[in-house]
Amino acid sequence: MIHNNKQFLGVAGLAIVALLGLAWWGFGDSANAGAETADADSNAVAEMAQAADADQAADAAGYFAGDIVDGAADAPVTIIEYASMTCPHCASFHLSIYPELRAKYVETGKVRFIFREFPLDGLALRGSMLARCAGEERVRGYLDVLFMQQGKWATATDPIAALSRIARLGGMSEAAFQACMANEPLAEMIVASRMKGADEFDITSTPSFVIAGKTYSGGLEVADFDRILAPYLGEG
Repeated sequence: MIHNNKQFLGVAGLAIVALLGLAWWGFGDSANAGAETADADSNAVAEMAQAADADQAADAAGYFAGDIVDGAADAPVTIIEYASMTCPHCASFHLSIYPELRAKYVETGKVRFIFREFPLDGLALRGSMLARCAGEERVRGYLDVLFMQQGKWATATDPIAALSRIARLGGMSEAAFQACMANEPLAEMIVASRMKGADEFDITSTPSFVIAGKTYSGGLEVADFDRILAPYLGEG
């Protein structure tokens, strides 16, 4: 799927530029601001980041900042998935493979499954932001809906408006949705998840899975997970 530059360099997508060490571009007309304004904005962002505790900031902003986890904390094996909300193969995994994988391993206490964002474009970033703005109790439900409806919102003429409709159907007001889309710390947190995945586990594509410290890329089937998990569960 191809996303244009306007989508990628949208409000949330600009966080990617900031986290890669380039100039902070800001919002609205700030692209035309002078060097002094850009420096002042950068300093202000740095000071705010140093002054506030991340969890308190997340609570105040109304988004969930923790790991998106399914399964028991004491499960013998942890699977970490890195996924992009606009990735068709990721949607296929969640709709067709994960229900069986969950029933076989997560619900039986054998696997703890962690979902982490690896946005491949600005629109995927915004989808992840919307899910996290739903809060801890509803984030997984929003992820499910976004994957189920991916073929509609991700290819819509106005994908942000399509995301807004999903938000409203989920009980989020338009004001809350707009605030979510403009939330720079949230965007930065999600992009940081992508960068950490790339640095620590050499993630380059989605979906990718980390099992016992080893990275597996591509759309794995349940049989593939059976083979990989068997040695760790004493089943092979």
